[in-house]
Amino acid sequence: MAQLLVRLRLPGAPEASFSHVLSPDGQAVDRHARSEAALLPWQDAHEVVALVPAQALSWHRVQLPKGSTANPARLRTVLEGLLEEHVLDDMAELHCALQPDAAKATGPVWVAVCHAGWLREQLDELEAAGCVASRIVPEFAPQPFGAAPAAFSEPGLDAPALPEDARVHAIAEDDGSAWWVRTGSDLEAGDDAPGVLLWPLPDPAEADLAQAEPPESVRRLAQQHPNAVLADAGIAQWAEQSLRQPVTVQHAAQRWLQASATPWNLAQLAFANRQSDRMRKQAGQLWQRFLQAPQWQAVRWGLVALVLVQLIGLNWAALQERRLLADNKQAIAKTLTDTFPHVKLVVDPPTQMQRELAVLRQRSGALAPTEMEGMLTLISRALPDAQLQALQWDGAQLRIKGLALSTEQQASLQGTLHPSRLTLSQDGNDWLIRPAP
Repeated sequence: MAQLLVRLRLPGAPEASFSHVLSPDGQAVDRHARSEAALLPWQDAHEVVALVPAQALSWHRVQLPKGSTANPARLRTVLEGLLEEHVLDDMAELHCALQPDAAKATGPVWVAVCHAGWLREQLDELEAAGCVASRIVPEFAPQPFGAAPAAFSEPGLDAPALPEDARVHAIAEDDGSAWWVRTGSDLEAGDDAPGVLLWPLPDPAEADLAQAEPPESVRRLAQQHPNAVLADAGIAQWAEQSLRQPVTVQHAAQRWLQASATPWNLAQLAFANRQSDRMRKQAGQLWQRFLQAPQWQAVRWGLVALVLVQLIGLNWAALQERRLLADNKQAIAKTLTDTFPHVKLVVDPPTQMQRELAVLRQRSGALAPTEMEGMLTLISRALPDAQLQALQWDGAQLRIKGLALSTEQQASLQGTLHPSRLTLSQDGNDWLIRPAP
């Protein structure tokens, strides 16, 4: 699944662009660049992940009361009470996020803290450009409590095994600053150690990096486990001069992809994405990608052509129906004029035909089916042995009283009345014969 990883700007950064990595599968790097939000290639990705820089996060270990994670409102209150003495800012201005599977933890858990206003501002800027983040991950994170990572030790080194999450990174920022980042569950400070430690590297323009001593924690780990020290390509030489030993070069883009593969997700509490919101945002992303992505251009043109063909076909079918209707009306009018040549003006052929037939019937003395005599004639034809006790004629319908009809007789009478446009219905013990509507 294609993934776009967007690294949020550092707090107070003057630039308005975002560093980003586009990966076809979440592992390999396809593109690594820096651009403004409106130019981010989110149309080419199935998922957008926001990356929070290590300098924007602080890490704290807390012991949550049992059941506090079940209610988000209560959880926020609990975290404010646990952290208010450990942070300098007002808790109302901060966003807190728990480690993965914190609800299942029985011991302490990690809490990541950052400025909520800073995070909201950048996410809103991305969303305004159509780049909606489905996850928020930290650039560096400690191993969640409760997970027991395997340990490794380099062959040939007489050193204790090192937990797999223990690493030293030398990272470089676009503004020219550089940092040591120390992660791992073996931090010397024990229970008081944060999950991630950061130290600024000296500015190479103002200090001799070869003479600068790295932090003791970094130096000790580098000496015991050289393979655990990683450095960005642009600062690898500086890191080697400071440590006085080789380091492993790792591109920042690859490091960010590794961070996105962790189970951490800071989109919690006020930043949590509800299922409906995620579906709406994903639908919007898919629609925008369909409208703008070059690879969908052929499909878009095909759909336009299909719609045009359908419109042309519907118009052609409507034209044919109109022609057929006009031909039928002309045929009915011709039948009227051929049968009654003296009719010169045709306005309503069926009505005029009925009128002319009524005139012929009157002249010939024939009984009309809508008259009482005509209805009685049809009844005697369908039911020759029927005995009628009483009849009632009101000029429009004939009411027959005392007539018992079997199912076969009823069907026979209805079949006889139908060609004359007469209907048979039952009203209590009586039968009604009247013209059809």
